[in-house]
Amino acid sequence: MIESKGRNTRKLALWIDKNQVGIIAGYHIELRIIENGRVEALLMEPGLSDELPPIPSQVDTVNLTWQGGDQRFRYWFENLTSLDQHLLYNPLLSIPAHGWIPHQATVFQMSIPCTGKDEGVASIVLGLHIYTTSGHAVHNTPIIFKLKKRCTAFVTTSVCEARCENGGSCVNSICLCRQGFSGKACEIALCNPRCENNGTCVSPRMCACPAGYSGHHCEKVVCGRPCQNGGQCLPEGFCFCPEGFYGDACELSRCNPECIKKGTCNQPCKRLVKPDTDVRPRRRIPPEVNGEGGTTRKQRRKNRKDRRAINEKKILKTEKRILKIINRKSKTWNLTRDERRQIRKIQREVKTRALQITERNYLVKILTGERDKLNKKEKQKLKRYKKLLKLNRKRRGKAKTKTKRRKKDV
Repeated sequence: MIESKGRNTRKLALWIDKNQVGIIAGYHIELRIIENGRVEALLMEPGLSDELPPIPSQVDTVNLTWQGGDQRFRYWFENLTSLDQHLLYNPLLSIPAHGWIPHQATVFQMSIPCTGKDEGVASIVLGLHIYTTSGHAVHNTPIIFKLKKRCTAFVTTSVCEARCENGGSCVNSICLCRQGFSGKACEIALCNPRCENNGTCVSPRMCACPAGYSGHHCEKVVCGRPCQNGGQCLPEGFCFCPEGFYGDACELSRCNPECIKKGTCNQPCKRLVKPDTDVRPRRRIPPEVNGEGGTTRKQRRKNRKDRRAINEKKILKTEKRILKIINRKSKTWNLTRDERRQIRKIQREVKTRALQITERNYLVKILTGERDKLNKKEKQKLKRYKKLLKLNRKRRGKAKTKTKRRKKDV
């Protein structure tokens, strides 16, 4: 095999890195199994398994790396079998036997522990099926692996340097770990899927998440945006802002008294919360300003207009990104002719005017229907777009309600 100089991160791939190959075979090269969506031709040659050297007895785990790239692929492992049961147990995987291949490069483990009853060279066989989302098998699959491993008899009177943790057993001065753990004393947990956003794996199915993230694998963002200006993200899902700052991410400040003649506030006021009121954090500051007197109806109306204008700017900015996603990916989506015609019409109209709420909802409907084909960042943009539209509808609804009340009073 030839070492890969640069891998295409947008294509299906499966390989064993050069460090792992060096431990197994003594050669520091990368062993490519699938590259650029194609199974390596060398793997198809008959008798290849007989030429490969057996895996050393001290190697109980083989690390493999794979990625699905831009497309989604379903996998299925079958025939995880040892041909010499008295020498070698059936191989175990750190991932489910079937599921979806992750888009980004991800490492998984295959454990091949010896029984320790006798010495010799044992063989294992496993098959890997890979299918597209339409149910078609990838070319030259299934891949049939046949590997050999050298096993030695264990000395039952041996003692490990450290006590084997997490249910591991000491055999031949080495801790044999249960599936889901690794390390000299089985002290390292292997999470599947792995912990996201710098989370720490504490057990095979549990991650310790840093501040601002939650979920079994730290995949959920507690606060929509990182808290600014010293704000802290609370488990309730919003930012706790210090005195003088407010907003969803503590990104805004208010002067007391307010700036006039279109001045910009760059320093927070001395105190925004009255001493006798609840000091729990609020996502938005009330329209009243503490101090002597309060704001007039005209000022409150202007503040509402400013907030609506800010929200509309955010919508337009996110809308451009949404349209770029549609323009870039809609060619591969399963859309009807009418849907594609409507999308082209919206793309023309957005150049001359702001989109109506029905048109914006139509974009959300299209993207939601094709959500499985979006990557993580694109899903976050769609989520933000939905949130901004929902906020815009709420504010417009409140404005209409107040207008009706005024008419009744008149």
